Amino acid sequence: MGAVFEVPGWKEFTERCQGVVDKFEEKKLVLMNKMANICLSEISPLIPVDTSRLVSSFQVGAVTPNEAEIGTNVEYALYVNDGHIPVSYTHLTLPTN
Repeated sequence: MGAVFEVPGWKEFTERCQGVVDKFEEKKLVLMNKMANICLSEISPLIPVDTSRLVSSFQVGAVTPNEAEIGTNVEYALYVNDGHIPVSYTHLTLPTN
């Protein structure tokens, strides 16, 4: 057999490490929630505003320890994102010849 040796404090060290491992998923979920809310606050000023409906509709959705969903259920959001002009901006007077 090989030599037997003892490291002082090893048992306490491994118990503390196990505590970190046991709480890892929980801590990751808390961090992911914080990151999702930071992301939401960062993108809100970038959303075009005609009325406040689109901006106020964005929210944090499903959050897991590995991903977070941020979005809206407003139907015209995709069109605004693609650069289409909202209806209220189309009141243009065309010149007559």
